[in-house]
Amino acid sequence: MKHETLLQTLHVASDNLKQAKITLLVENETRAMSFDQEVQQTIGAVLNEAVTNAIRYSEASFLKVIFDESPEKYHVIIKDDGVGFKAGKKEESFGLSGIKQRIQKLGGTCMFKNNNGAQIILTIPKKRG
Repeated sequence: MKHETLLQTLHVASDNLKQAKITLLVENETRAMSFDQEVQQTIGAVLNEAVTNAIRYSEASFLKVIFDESPEKYHVIIKDDGVGFKAGKKEESFGLSGIKQRIQKLGGTCMFKNNNGAQIILTIPKKRG
């Protein structure tokens, strides 16, 4: 896997979503640049999967990524206004289980919700290992 910066990943995601007529909205982009490198790379991989899912399945008009942090944790919410996750399929999906594994590898948590579309909530501790 090539190592893109999170900014590069967001730029490519925007281009890919635009081709599918989905708008990328980003909140607190500059805050994400302070996330440590390993976290940025993991979030980039998660974002790539979320973009792929949005294009293939969501029927959404937008995908929104919100970056935030507290003193102990990094927080990322990825959501769209599409059809949401299929009932009972969230944990079975190869792509979604890959997202969960990546975040758990960093000691974090990952939740998948239907909230007027699909929503992925990531929480990653700043101090790991």
